[in-house]
Amino acid sequence: MIRTKFDFKKIFLFLFILLITFTLSACGVDPQPNEETELEDITLTIYTLNDFHGTIEENGNMAGIYKIGDFLIKEKQNSPETTLIISAGDMFQGTAVSSMTRGRAVVDAMNIIGFDAMTLGNHEFDWGIDVVLKYQDGKEENGEANFPFLAANIIDKKSNELITKPYTIVKKSGYKIGIIGIIGSDQTKDILASYVENYEFTDEITAIKKYTKVLRNEEKCDIVIVSAHCDTQDYGNKLSSLSDDYKIDAIINGHTHQAYYGELNFGDREAPLPYVQSGCYGQYVGKIVLQLNGKERKVINASANNLKAKSTCKTENIDIKNAISKYSKEMEVSKEVLGVSGETVYQNEGGKWAANVIATYEDV
Repeated sequence: MIRTKFDFKKIFLFLFILLITFTLSACGVDPQPNEETELEDITLTIYTLNDFHGTIEENGNMAGIYKIGDFLIKEKQNSPETTLIISAGDMFQGTAVSSMTRGRAVVDAMNIIGFDAMTLGNHEFDWGIDVVLKYQDGKEENGEANFPFLAANIIDKKSNELITKPYTIVKKSGYKIGIIGIIGSDQTKDILASYVENYEFTDEITAIKKYTKVLRNEEKCDIVIVSAHCDTQDYGNKLSSLSDDYKIDAIINGHTHQAYYGELNFGDREAPLPYVQSGCYGQYVGKIVLQLNGKERKVINASANNLKAKSTCKTENIDIKNAISKYSKEMEVSKEVLGVSGETVYQNEGGKWAANVIATYEDV
């Protein structure tokens, strides 16, 4: 009798587990919403930086990474499922600290802030693109970016392959958001020739259309954002007119260091196409707002703006300061006074003077 009772319990337990397994399989348990699931209406906010050029510390109307970072961190913490942070490139080269660490100091700060993506700019090639791409090689000992570098139109001539990812996909509140990174096809002339001789920068619009179609059709993205290290204003109407499989929902610009924003409504659009470029050196933080309809999974309204960083970003972030403090040696060197000019030297004049001095010294 005891053995029979024991066997019955084992059989009952086995059948119960089997029943649960079949039930779960039949229900198709899936924590992620499928394409038919109706989502909530949300307001998606995209914060942007471009041409930051390693501006670690506050200086004049440049708020610096400690304050800008603190603002962005708090915004994302307050609304993690409706906030994106994207860079349109040229984040590293510029200040002594960032240049001496080959951008690693800024990468560390961007990791803490929680950037979702960064487009490669022309100044990411200043030390040879391999130096920057090592932050994507999975080796923590040489530094690692916790966000993807994007370039949908930079081809390695030897392999005929892209040098990095053309896009990334971020999920927010159930929506699939595709982010494409491109660089101006003419920017090879802004880079030392030997550093780009093995690379081809292809047409921007062709790349945008190619990967927007991939994102919409194959990846089933609801929203597509273009992060462009170039000024797309000359062909903004063409981008606004793209529809169906090629429709884009927002544009982030960079490279020309201009501060502008607006919305385009060319073509058969149900919502305007917002665009922004946020100056340089962290003088502004770009802000794009997309109103999303959950039933149809699309943008129904949009706007863009530039926030003055100095008046918007008020407090410093202690975690970023602590992360940067390990580069104290570089910080000390950057503050060393090498000489006094005796008069105001503007950036374009200083660049020419420095180039002439180097050329004279090297006798070239």
